[in-house]
Amino acid sequence: TIHEAAETTFNLDALLEEDAPAVVVKKGAIQEATPAFLSMVGYERSELTNKNFFSLISAEELMTVKQYYLDRLKGRELSGYETVILTKDEQLIPVKVRLNPIVWNGEKADLIFVEKKG
Repeated sequence: TIHEAAETTFNLDALLEEDAPAVVVKKGAIQEATPAFLSMVGYERSELTNKNFFSLISAEELMTVKQYYLDRLKGRELSGYETVILTKDEQLIPVKVRLNPIVWNGEKADLIFVEKKG
């Protein structure tokens, strides 16, 4: 429930130790990224901070991903999707994306795990 999610304490240090490719996104903007995600996409943390998460989605997939978020905003229970992300050097990587609602600095956000397919 929303009440439970609001009480969830987000532990970034534990996530960083886990070394899963993941980002924290609040209102569409990347707030934090794990070293594994930075390595996957080829960006430095400072380059990704406050960057729009959609800017990492390939142009061909963008409308599908935006529709996913619109459906989610309408209250549909959706935990993830498959898409293609674009690395800094413009390589395309097919991925599975899983979203987990969290509270980040007192505000709603998503912890997004990004796993390479295959």
